[in-house]
Parts: sequence; structure tokens; C-alpha cells
Amino acid sequence: MLGKRLRIGVLLSGAALASAVVAPALAAGEFVASLYGGKAWVSNTDLTLHQPGGTDLTFGNVAWDDDSLEPPVYWGVRLTWWQARSAAGWGGALDFTHAKATANLDQTVHVSGTRGGAPVNADEPLGNTFSTLAFSHGLNIFTANALYRWSPWRAGEWGEVRPYVGAGLGIVWPHVEVGIGGQTTSAYSVAGPAYQGLAGLDFKASEKWSVFIEYKLSRAEINADIAGGGSVEFKPWMQHAVLGAAYRF
Repeated sequence: MLGKRLRIGVLLSGAALASAVVAPALAAGEFVASLYGGKAWVSNTDLTLHQPGGTDLTFGNVAWDDDSLEPPVYWGVRLTWWQARSAAGWGGALDFTHAKATANLDQTVHVSGTRGGAPVNADEPLGNTFSTLAFSHGLNIFTANALYRWSPWRAGEWGEVRPYVGAGLGIVWPHVEVGIGGQTTSAYSVAGPAYQGLAGLDFKASEKWSVFIEYKLSRAEINADIAGGGSVEFKPWMQHAVLGAAYRF
């Protein structure tokens, strides 16, 4: 009992110490809420299909449409904390991006592996295997990011401008839409890790508001379960051109 009380006391003391150190730092910093839109470009990727009964296929160099400007459109939200309100320095951000990826089933790709235990090594339309292959309700990426921004500089009529860079790690949470042989999957799934790097310029419009432009490069490692006990795997790179608004508080 004494040992348990001692451990609890140590934990409470540690939490109190962390609060005493972190809270003043947060209070001295700057919080920013951002909303953005834009366009993404999804790289061609190999896609692997696993199914019970001896199906293990690789579809080579599958092309994806991003459909960024079609409903539901590309968008994102971000909550950022900066080390200080005016100085250059480090910050952190939680970032959510709603992107999409849809495969045109008429495209012909090279297929290799086994289908029902039989070897396959041929060029085939994707539609020979899939009736649906899309992530159109979101190839959603959620990351925690480390950021660095430089001191503001004047840019003529553009006013005060601050460049920044960052990198993050998180998860991809896609809406999996896959149809094969009369079985259809339509569900959200935590499907693997995600990584991103970014660089942007923030243009100050007022004491509270600013607009920003940004380039992001992300990678999602997707391994998603599908109906019937199988899975699909692919690892797309995505380039993002972003335009957004930010509010400081």
C-alpha cells in the first residue's frame, strides 16, 4: 500500500512539475486556427490485393485521380502553437487533410502474382478485377507536426510576410471503397502511417487574421481490410497546393 501511494505521489508531483513548466510557455506563445483548401496530385503506385483462396496480385503503376475540386472538395484544418508571438522560433501543429484518390477502371496495368492459386502475368484493365476502387470520401491524413518560422519581413504592398517550414508524422484514415466479385467494402479504416513535409508563406492581413499559401508533400502507407477477409495495399505520394486563412488568439 505504501509503495502504491509513493508511486501515485511521484506521478502527481511529475504532473504538477510538467504543468508548472509547460503552462507558462504555452501562455506566452501564440495559438492559430487555420482552414484551407487547394488541390492534391496523387502519384502512380503499385497496388497489392490479397484474398483468401490463393489470390495475391500486384497491379503495377496504377494511376489515381485526385478529384480535388469535385464534392466533397479538398480541404483541411490545423491548430498551431508558436513559441512566441513576434519572434522567430519553433512551434507545433495538429493537421487534418481531406484528400481523395479514385482509380479509373478502364486503365490497363500489368498484373502479376496468383489469382485463385493460378499464376497471372499479363496486362489487364483494372475493371477485370475491381468494380470499384476509390477513396473518394477521403484519403484522410492526420499528423502531428514540428514547425519553424522566421521573423517577419516586409514585402512591399504585400505587407508583413513570414516564411515557415515543417514536418509531421501521423495516420491515414481513408474511406475504403472497393468492389470485387460482388462483394463491396464502404467503410472508414485506420489503414497505416502517414508522413508529410511542408513549406509556406503567411501574409498578415490584421492583428488577428492572415492568409497563407503552402506546398505539402505527403506519403500514406495504406493497408486496408476489404469484404471477404482480404486487403488492399498501396503507398501513394501526394503533392498539395494549399491556400488558407488563419486566426490568431
